[in-house]
Amino acid sequence: MLFWACNTNSPEGFRVSRALKENTYPFLALIVLRQNKMTVVARIEGPIGPGELIEKLERILQDNEASLIAARAEREERDFTQTLRREQDAAYLESLKADQEKERKRREEQDKIDQEKQRLVDEENKRKEMIQVIFSSQRRSLGELMLYPGVGIRIWLKFLLQ
Repeated sequence: MLFWACNTNSPEGFRVSRALKENTYPFLALIVLRQNKMTVVARIEGPIGPGELIEKLERILQDNEASLIAARAEREERDFTQTLRREQDAAYLESLKADQEKERKRREEQDKIDQEKQRLVDEENKRKEMIQVIFSSQRRSLGELMLYPGVGIRIWLKFLLQ
């Protein structure tokens, strides 16, 4: 329940006074939320004794109890739904974070595998290049030895037999 009072000399009080269209003072309006609208369910105008005021308010509350219960139930359901949604969002974000971490680790592992493959390919290329350099160097040496026919053949045969 919310109790609100205001002086009609203030801008807000004047606007509310005009909206409720009271005739005399003191003025008390009981407003209830019905079907998502604020509805005036009772108006008490003029001087009234405390006992009579309490009796009227109790009767008005009893008459409007169904609306009050419905509004409370709706608010509780809305709060429950919001809480559930927050929990689901948190669980989703946690799951998403875990999936992203798994993907990051998978990519790291794949990068390591790719780097190792590249290292092996590079080593193989260097080995082939060295063999090619050695082979070229030996060919040149053999070519130079061929200039001396007798010596070159013996060295070349000796080289092939090793």
